[in-house]
Amino acid sequence: MAAPRITTLEPTYATGNWNDLFIGVWRGAMTVNDVRVWGVEHQRMAAAFPRGFASFVLVEKQVPLPEHEIRRALARGMDLAGSSIRAMAGIQEARGFAAAVFHSLQTALSSLATSTYPRKAFGTVPDAAAWIALYLGTTPTDVSGPAVTEAVETFRTMIAAPGATAEPTPRPRISRG
Repeated sequence: MAAPRITTLEPTYATGNWNDLFIGVWRGAMTVNDVRVWGVEHQRMAAAFPRGFASFVLVEKQVPLPEHEIRRALARGMDLAGSSIRAMAGIQEARGFAAAVFHSLQTALSSLATSTYPRKAFGTVPDAAAWIALYLGTTPTDVSGPAVTEAVETFRTMIAAPGATAEPTPRPRISRG
C-alpha cells in the first residue's frame, strides 16, 4: 500500500489524501479559516482527480460542536468541489449524546449544501471505510474497506508523529463565494 500524503498539518486539524481519497481529521475547535482551507484542499483534490474523489472526514471525540457560522462555512465548503466529490463519509468518535448531535449536524449540513453526492455518518473508521471504498478507484472493486481503514489509520499515525510535516502542494485559488 502506498502511504497517504499529509497536505495540511495544524494543531486543530490535518488533511491529506490516499490516492483518490481525501482524508481530513478534526482534532480541535474549528475556525472559518480552517474550513476555507478544507475547501481549498477539496479543490486541490478535484484538480488532481478529474474523474472525482471521495472524502473521509474524521472528527475526534474531544472536538466541540461547531458554532452556527462554522456550520454555514462547512456547508459552503461542501459545495466548492461538490461536482467532483463521489461520496463523503463522516465519522464521529464520540459516543452517546455527542454522537447523536453529530449525526443531526451532518444531516443539517447536508440540507444547507446544494451538492447532491452521497454522504453518510458513521461511528467507526472500519464501518465508514467499507462504505466509502465503493466510491474509490475506477471500478467498485478496486479498493477494499480494510485497505481504506489501513490508509486512514496510517494517516493518523503519521500526523501524530513528533516532527510530522505537510508536503508542499500547489493550491488552487480560494473561492470566496
